[in-house]
Amino acid sequence: MPCRLGTSAALDAAVDALITAHARFCVGNLSPDLGLLAKHSRALSILRHDLNDPIKAHSSETLCSIMLLMIYQTLTKSTKNSLMSHPDGAARILKSRGYSGPCNNFESKLLSALRGPVIVEALMKDEVTLTQQEWNDLVLPGYDGANGDGSILQCLARVPNLLQRCREVLPYIPFLRPTFIGLKDEVEFLSQNCKAIIVLLRDRLGTINENSAPTTFHAHIHAHYIPIYCMGLATGVILNCILNMLEDDHIWLGEESSRYSNEIFQLAKSAVKFQPLGSAAMILYLSVAWLGAPDSGSKDRVRSLLYDYERACLGLSPSDLTADLERLSTRFILE
Repeated sequence: MPCRLGTSAALDAAVDALITAHARFCVGNLSPDLGLLAKHSRALSILRHDLNDPIKAHSSETLCSIMLLMIYQTLTKSTKNSLMSHPDGAARILKSRGYSGPCNNFESKLLSALRGPVIVEALMKDEVTLTQQEWNDLVLPGYDGANGDGSILQCLARVPNLLQRCREVLPYIPFLRPTFIGLKDEVEFLSQNCKAIIVLLRDRLGTINENSAPTTFHAHIHAHYIPIYCMGLATGVILNCILNMLEDDHIWLGEESSRYSNEIFQLAKSAVKFQPLGSAAMILYLSVAWLGAPDSGSKDRVRSLLYDYERACLGLSPSDLTADLERLSTRFILE
């Protein structure tokens, strides 16, 4: 990215806003001041202008500007009244680019990074509207299934569409029995794949010396392997939530989700040393761990650790966390 600075006004403005936001974040200022708001406003104005240009709208620099401003929002909690605040924003960007592949390696990495927010938004909200074919064409090809990271991302990327289809079929099961059975088989197949990937990720994590000092290379690898493994565990919990409404025997699903939840909790405790940004993804996985926790005591301890993470990374209040968990429960407890 540095070699592209000076070639795009939108990219330059986004970098300026993000650097300023990051500097404030590092000293604990999680809310923007007037100067930072002005920089953000200028970056959004230039980006809107470039998005209306048919050539600039599809350039690598414009795509990078969008990604940087999404990171800015995370650092400043400014998810309202901005260009990318709409949950469907990232998905619309992928749609607008069509099915043509990336123009270069830089753009390929940007598109891969952009798919992550699409998946998370689609998991948590209904506003992301991609058809099954669009998921297959625009999202799934971005991950290399030949390695552990790519395999679990491919697995997770299939979940939002499955969740959407389950919600559509459930009210009409008596009339759509073949569709229901096919969907159940599809979820079970993906769940079995997920379990195999979890084993691989667990073994990989076990090869890293957890006691390495935070400044060593092995510690940085460990900081990466923990969230990826937790992504696998969280995917397993979510798939169990979907299966829970399709299966007659719920007991084994709850027991497995409980084990996954406890593993996430234990790993999140060990990942505290990588806060705030090095373990920010644990917020999502702890939220899912809360969903899979078997009883009120387990939920309370997960919630307590989750609040510590959210306060360190996002500065959220207990009421914010309560509202988030209520929405999560409503979305995934599908009985």
